Amino acid sequence: MDKGMTILFRPSAKYLTRELNAKLTIVPVLGIILFLMLPLEMAFVLLIIAITLFVVPEIINYTTSYEVRKDGFLINKELIKEQSFIRYNHIQSIEEYQTWEDDVAKLKNLRIKVMENSILTKRSIIGLDSNDANELKNALMKKLKK
Repeated sequence: MDKGMTILFRPSAKYLTRELNAKLTIVPVLGIILFLMLPLEMAFVLLIIAITLFVVPEIINYTTSYEVRKDGFLINKELIKEQSFIRYNHIQSIEEYQTWEDDVAKLKNLRIKVMENSILTKRSIIGLDSNDANELKNALMKKLKK
């Protein structure tokens, strides 16, 4: 990696597909229950709200990018126009973790522990391809050692 070069990472499309498939499989069941129990208009509105609550968080995660920069690490949630910047000297540790579903899909997640203003927080980076997760972790570790 050249000095001053920015490296960009994004969640895998496999992650988005898996999460949407898992969450949207309950929509037909929920729809049937709602349409049997409620007036048509109310059931339709509640079904649309439920779908939105299932889909929007996954789309926000999928449109999030992670940048390793010269002076820190940037988390950019593009859809909602939110950015978080973490200076390397605030990063306490970086851990990899996987669910069994991640293992099957060859995805990895990273958990970054950050100490800012005497408060320890955890930032999760989920749904990265295994190679991208390894590359991101290695790039961050190199920056931490400097």
